[in-house]
Amino acid sequence: MKQMDADIIVVAAGLSGLAAAIAAAEKGASVVAFEKAATTGGAANMGMGPLGVGSHQQREQMIALTPGEAFRKHMYFTHYKVDARLVRDYYFKSGDTIRWLEGMGVQFVGVQRAFSAPENTRAYSDGEFPWHVVRPEGGGVPGPRAASAMIKAMTEYALDLGVRFQFETPVK
Repeated sequence: MKQMDADIIVVAAGLSGLAAAIAAAEKGASVVAFEKAATTGGAANMGMGPLGVGSHQQREQMIALTPGEAFRKHMYFTHYKVDARLVRDYYFKSGDTIRWLEGMGVQFVGVQRAFSAPENTRAYSDGEFPWHVVRPEGGGVPGPRAASAMIKAMTEYALDLGVRFQFETPVK
């Protein structure tokens, strides 16, 4: 068994774990991230991009949705049966998260509707535009797996910060 020292350990290097590892390393912590798979990103590699409200892309596209309005719609849709503080933080910090990702080299092609589902089944009945679609690596038309370019940029940034990854290492 190998002994490792770190200020912070992160269990699972999917999108959230990767973001946590980066945030800790940006604050100066030594970080080891354990991942059961052979690469970072998890299911996020299959997507097209993250949600963000209040980003500069939305302002440039004249999208008027505010973090407060998104929060209110979310709370109404969930019948207030969720942790309001977490949901509020999520929306009010999401625009800054888009800027944070851009600082790592993530590029976005634009902002799209959150859902293309029928009106009665989607959280935003008027089809809000919070979904920031990642520019695929090498350009091209965005589609499924476009977010893998975001995961790659985040992983490279984490490595530059000194985050150590232990792949194919499940942890409990």
